[in-house]
Amino acid sequence: MWPWQAQLELAPAQAAAITALAAPGDAFPRAGWRALGASGALADVRPGALVPAATALLAAGRLGPVLAWVLQGLILRQYLAGAAPPVAEVAAAVRAGEALVAVAASEPGVGAHPGRLQTRAQRRADGAWELSGRKGVVSLGLTADWLLVLAIVGEQDGHRRFALFCLPANAPGLTRRQVAGPPLLAPADHAELTLAQCVVPAWACLHPAGDALPAARAFRWLETGLLQAAGAAALLGPVAPLLAAGTAGRAACLRAALRVQGALQVWADAAETELRAPAAGAALLAADLELAAAAAALQAALKGTAAEVPTFRLAGAPGYTAASAALAMAARGGERREAKLRTLLQDAGSDN
Repeated sequence: MWPWQAQLELAPAQAAAITALAAPGDAFPRAGWRALGASGALADVRPGALVPAATALLAAGRLGPVLAWVLQGLILRQYLAGAAPPVAEVAAAVRAGEALVAVAASEPGVGAHPGRLQTRAQRRADGAWELSGRKGVVSLGLTADWLLVLAIVGEQDGHRRFALFCLPANAPGLTRRQVAGPPLLAPADHAELTLAQCVVPAWACLHPAGDALPAARAFRWLETGLLQAAGAAALLGPVAPLLAAGTAGRAACLRAALRVQGALQVWADAAETELRAPAAGAALLAADLELAAAAAALQAALKGTAAEVPTFRLAGAPGYTAASAALAMAARGGERREAKLRTLLQDAGSDN
């Protein structure tokens, strides 16, 4: 058993909840999600703890619940941890599996580029905030009970200031429209939001100083990285039977598996550091890119080694297809991550 796989041991209640989430269906499994919360699986939101749980879901071939698990874990840790009431009550409901939260940062046609975002929040005389704009595509945008909306709250020294607002899904002025998402992520839905002068109380502003942007940027890297880490960890499952088969290519397969193991540990440490001090730093991006390269090498080694064993089919290995799909989705932003890392390294070099 690989060291990372040892973390896949789940309590009976958690294993039962995962089985319920893995059951096929068109609607998001809210009953199974409540059972998951009751099992305590949403209480520990360290990246190293999220990956094994998400990997167990991937083994059942379900990407939608994996995405939801990743999102809720990150939201609890990055945005809701240590919040004062009534936001603390929202966090408690999420940990219990009684509520889902979605992050609405990107906007139609412009993505999440801070210089192009248009959604704004205006402070009223009574202290409340009024939000107007559009958001999309928002993962779990239709299912969520609460929405965390990124909005411009002003400018300082020529730079926009952003805050995140906790908005109930039934807020007056909020319209949600379902849009097509990747079929592999079913039953997780996707939506576009229209905010027409939505009024929220003062407590709903999670970043009154307008400093929400670093955490929002880090959230994007961590969301992609967790999906990738779960996919990479799931690839370790087919390795053991191939090694036991005594194939000529098992040495290459073993080397690739050990590289993934090491990359997972380094990535988990970098992700934990990023959660403590969001900065979208070079260490996290470098670890993310190395994990992607290690996973690609293991995929290639698995295919080559499996070809030597007539009785072994990767397509039938638990979670292999879902893991490959998760890795493919995470890889779509690889060029942007590489460009961001080059910029960070260049900036660091210019300071010396």
